[in-house]
Amino acid sequence: MQPSDDVRNGMLRFYEAFSSGDPGAIDAVVTRGDAVVIGTDARQWTVGRESWVQGYREAIELFPNITVRSGHDLVAYAEGSLGWATDRPTFLLADGLALPARTSAVLRQEDGTWKLVHLHVSFGVPDDKLDELASVLFS
Repeated sequence: MQPSDDVRNGMLRFYEAFSSGDPGAIDAVVTRGDAVVIGTDARQWTVGRESWVQGYREAIELFPNITVRSGHDLVAYAEGSLGWATDRPTFLLADGLALPARTSAVLRQEDGTWKLVHLHVSFGVPDDKLDELASVLFS
């Protein structure tokens, strides 16, 4: 695999689409084929392109005006028509709260454009907080 500005730009287009508040913009950056998005919440495991777009609709209803800003660690690679990227973006809520996140993504080139096939977004929890978190989740 080689570093790829094109795949990197595909991720930046996704961030721009996500920040737009427009489900049509998300629709344009997600593959026409099978797609999977995994979030932090145990229920956030979305399979299928239409489910991904619907999940985005629900997110912007819950968090109006949410935006995402790329981190300084965005790296992207490609081999043929497949690519992957990792980043530490920040999600910004309308009230000014900034949530640092971690992402990994798989992209595929379709009709000359890099589109997301898979996205994993999580909000890291320090290891020393896992016991506390587990007691809340599993009690």
